Amino acid sequence: MNENLYSDLVNTMCGIANCGPDSDGFIFIGVADKKSDADRIFELDGVIPDIINNRYVVGIERELAIGGLSYDNYVDKIISSIRVSELSEPAKSQILASIDLIEYKSKNVVRIRMPKQTSLSFVGTDSYIREGSNTIILKGPRLLSISKLFE
Repeated sequence: MNENLYSDLVNTMCGIANCGPDSDGFIFIGVADKKSDADRIFELDGVIPDIINNRYVVGIERELAIGGLSYDNYVDKIISSIRVSELSEPAKSQILASIDLIEYKSKNVVRIRMPKQTSLSFVGTDSYIREGSNTIILKGPRLLSISKLFE
């Protein structure tokens, strides 16, 4: 299990929230962005991905089996990690109210919606943005530039 999963997840939520006041965003846990990741999951667990829009749906079932978790326990761990995080309000409360489990071709995926925000979001004193599939920390002039999106 990735030890940094929950902190990376919160930083990514912050980055998506900071994309501007006109856009919602989503995170899908159980979907691989890269073919190499899907191939690795197949090697480790024999999961054949379903491909949709250049993404690879692998589901969370293998993680449930490895962790000995139910679907509810798995989602509760995600919710608890967000709840105790330093993600700023109102993003934190809005995200906590926007988590659900969806099924795609018999594979279950956790869907986390990041509602549109009206101000810059932070994790503690740090702020992030998304560039493609990467989460980047905002510093200096770039932080000021992104903050202007919310004026």
